[in-house]
Amino acid sequence: MAATSGCILPGTKTAAKAAIGDTCLVGTWSLDDEESMSGYTLNNQPVSVHGLKGASLKFSSTGEEVESFEGSEPLVGDTAGRELSITIRGSFTFKIHADKGKYTETGDVTQLPTSATVDGVPITYHSSYGPGSGTYTCSSSHLTMVTGDGDQTTNWSPA
Repeated sequence: MAATSGCILPGTKTAAKAAIGDTCLVGTWSLDDEESMSGYTLNNQPVSVHGLKGASLKFSSTGEEVESFEGSEPLVGDTAGRELSITIRGSFTFKIHADKGKYTETGDVTQLPTSATVDGVPITYHSSYGPGSGTYTCSSSHLTMVTGDGDQTTNWSPA
């Protein structure tokens, strides 16, 4: 008897594929560095920033993604010789599917508690995170994610 595509013979088992797709991502990761070329602004001008060391990212096999900024370092950038420092707190939860070096997130835009300074002087600042897509590389010791527009790169280590 020949099996046809999509046919499961009685008594055989198939491995269930995790909803996340690539299980290399599953676990808790600690952010080493985020670099954003123009995702943050000051006076409507893009500012290149880096930082957020210590943020945490957790992926479950069900495809849940939770990123928390509690205790993370600020994002820091320079604009016209002035230092912009952005402290983000709170967390967001998305669904994610990752496969063959590409990921897609779904969910709602999340407003996050944010404070900022320019040269140490407090300013009003707002930030949010929304779902997106991009590329990733993953091993047991390192995860790098790049947004689809190439603007933001995050480098993670196992927590």
